[in-house]
Amino acid sequence: GYELGFALFALNRGNEYLMKDMIKEWRELFGETHPFIFAELPFFQGESWEGNNYKDGEDGWEPMRISQRKVARDVEKTKLINIFDLGQYNEIHPQDKRKVAERFFKGYEEIMEE
Repeated sequence: GYELGFALFALNRGNEYLMKDMIKEWRELFGETHPFIFAELPFFQGESWEGNNYKDGEDGWEPMRISQRKVARDVEKTKLINIFDLGQYNEIHPQDKRKVAERFFKGYEEIMEE
């Protein structure tokens, strides 16, 4: 139905516009000067509502990652933190939180130097 169609659009094609709108709204609420730092989705092949029909080395999140990259490229004072290599095939949340935190801290330093 309509809801599933919209969800697929948002996940695969419209996500960059939703992310840009969210950043704009948060900056209006909390101040234009705040940087926006977000994590690139890690590798994940686990079960999902779409089922798992992926070949080795693939997952279903690449369209979302492309949207994330576009947002980081197009919106000022944003930083996309690469954690792709920290994912596991069956768990989207990286287990090594320290590495994630270190990468976010480095990204914060970089964005504040710009």
